[in-house]
Amino acid sequence: MKIDNVSQLLIILALWLDEKKGDVLSSIWLGDETLKSLKQKFPHEEDVPKLLLEIKSLITREPDCRRAHYLGELVSSLEFQCHLLKGGTCSISEFYEQTFKYPIQRVSNQELEFLEDEIKKTEKEFGFTRWDEPCTTIDQFSKNIFLQKLEENCSNVQDSLPFKVENGSFSYEWVFQKPWRAFNRHNKPYHSHIMINADYPVTQFDLDHLVFHEGFGGHHTELNCKDLLLLNEGRGEHGLWINYSSQAFVSEGIAEFSYEMFGLKIRKNPIGKLHYLWYRLENALGNYACFLHHEDGLRREEIKQLLKKYSIKPGVIQSWLDFVTDAKYGKYAAVYHSAYNAVAKSFHRAKDKKQWLYTTYNQPTTPSLL
Repeated sequence: MKIDNVSQLLIILALWLDEKKGDVLSSIWLGDETLKSLKQKFPHEEDVPKLLLEIKSLITREPDCRRAHYLGELVSSLEFQCHLLKGGTCSISEFYEQTFKYPIQRVSNQELEFLEDEIKKTEKEFGFTRWDEPCTTIDQFSKNIFLQKLEENCSNVQDSLPFKVENGSFSYEWVFQKPWRAFNRHNKPYHSHIMINADYPVTQFDLDHLVFHEGFGGHHTELNCKDLLLLNEGRGEHGLWINYSSQAFVSEGIAEFSYEMFGLKIRKNPIGKLHYLWYRLENALGNYACFLHHEDGLRREEIKQLLKKYSIKPGVIQSWLDFVTDAKYGKYAAVYHSAYNAVAKSFHRAKDKKQWLYTTYNQPTTPSLL
């Protein structure tokens, strides 16, 4: 695969850093030959500062200002992670600001109480609570429903977007003993490998959410759109996923908000509306748990007792505990709540919604460019 010089150097740095730290990349889809070639150009550790300067110099010569800004934020995140590799320390808030390029803050008690009150009020209105929601393990029945929903959403999302989208293809896998509930590994242009953790029970509306988040409307659609920049313009920065980066922050925001943008039929269903509120609370509590562990130093059982006060099921509590305490992905758990809020706010204040959709899905986007 042909990619330009500045993105080659950035990817070499990201690959080198991932080999050292193990938590920098989760997906790369540049092809085996390209990947092999880039890995042969790894720097010696003492030459990393020189590589960083070379990347920054090339970015200053990039004629596309939006791309230059995007590349600048990616390399800044990687540079900060190099600093941590050398023994640097920081608070969790500084880590978020330096990597995601967004000031992720601890969710307030007022927001948690507001969501809890809204849920109780809506449950009373509809005569239905979270505890009444049918829940099952991932069996062949729910697998079939998941695949059916993927197919249905393909046309729904395509009809809702003001531009043509390459639908691409999927493979899928049910996995066990992972810290996350689901994962999209975009392993080649226009193709997503979706993994769903079968350790956690799911409901019909959990599957709805997963279809949007991981599939059409969410990660699959957005990454397919940006694959055009990779294939047509050689922008290699759109051929990999840097976990702790502004790229990931915006992508998670799009994926979470896609349920609201494209799932209106679900939201009009009373139970669907409740499920939407439950997800907002769950993600807020993921943020809360993340700060409790990584900033306050609380242990699993202590966090569990604090989360039990809210309207979420034990399986959800267990999934967040597994996530926030994971050595590789733990700090990532706070991103969903803030990313959704940032993307939703940007969409609602945009005067031209069609232009917002086109730009956000098809152009390099960071929190500061929303």
